[in-house]
Amino acid sequence: MIVNITSTPAIDHDCDVYIKHNSLPTLIDWDYIDPYLQPNLILPIPSPQVGNWYIGIWGFKQCNFLLSVVSSVPCVSQCSLHGQCVSNVCNCQSGYTGPYCENKTAPLNTDELVSGFLEDNTWNYYTYQTSIQDNIVISINQTTTFGDCDLYVRWNGSPSRWDYDYFHIAMDYNFTLAVPNSIGKILHIGLYGWSRVGYNMKVMISTACIPACQHGQCSPEGICICDPLWYGLACDQTLDNLQSAVPVLASIGSNKWHYYNFASNQSTVVFVLHEDNPNPNPNVGFLYLLISEETTPDLWRYDHGDTSLTKPLHLVNLFLDDRPGETINWVIAVYGTGFVINPVSYQLVVWQA
Repeated sequence: MIVNITSTPAIDHDCDVYIKHNSLPTLIDWDYIDPYLQPNLILPIPSPQVGNWYIGIWGFKQCNFLLSVVSSVPCVSQCSLHGQCVSNVCNCQSGYTGPYCENKTAPLNTDELVSGFLEDNTWNYYTYQTSIQDNIVISINQTTTFGDCDLYVRWNGSPSRWDYDYFHIAMDYNFTLAVPNSIGKILHIGLYGWSRVGYNMKVMISTACIPACQHGQCSPEGICICDPLWYGLACDQTLDNLQSAVPVLASIGSNKWHYYNFASNQSTVVFVLHEDNPNPNPNVGFLYLLISEETTPDLWRYDHGDTSLTKPLHLVNLFLDDRPGETINWVIAVYGTGFVINPVSYQLVVWQA
């Protein structure tokens, strides 16, 4: 599919493209996307499924455009740099399969360096198996001066943008992702091209905590055990204490965390997070609300939460009738997901009764 922006000058206009198979795309429900400001774009759909494909053009700003769909384009993602393009068909190197040589068939070895290339909205997949307890650290180095790739890891099969156990989706040029408690498990690693990019990747073993603990001790599993009054993945944040029915106003960026504390002593506690989106949509949200008792919640370990991205209002009700009069310290986390482009303002309030 090819979109040409015909507005003059194009830089003053912005159209985003969303594509979905067999249903209409939305801002948070799509199969392929190009959200960048550029005068022309080519959005490939490798090996498309049979059926109806729906194309949505969303005016982030006003724009004029010409849209065309073509059935044949050069080899997707330069065959991921894992093969040769012959007559618009990828001939894959030994050890790689897929329409654009995106799948590495053999598991990665520790410290093995692999390279690849991703067009917008395409994937490369790898696996890795470990037999030791230490942290698995995946290191990504982007080799082009443009673009951005995101990293997703899943235990039970190839990850997707919606189904994963660990991920890194910030705009960092070089980054690492630590996966603890990996003994005897198979990591399925997916690299997603948010925009076209080349990369080098290596899987390493580490006994260190990543990020390093600022106010705490690193456990043998590579997890920071924080000193009293310190929280966060690196034990580098203190908590703001919330008062019942007193809202807190703040804003948060992509892949960022804010932490709060609330001490309850009643049988009902209600946590409410409301996003103040400058372009409100009742069916879109960008933040997570995560809550744990005493400990710091993260994306994989929390006691209660609302992670729906289909609404800007997040709500958690706790009924504690079996713990009458008990004081319970709740650690509350607000997380800015990878869908945050500009910082999102929010209101957080807790009631108890």
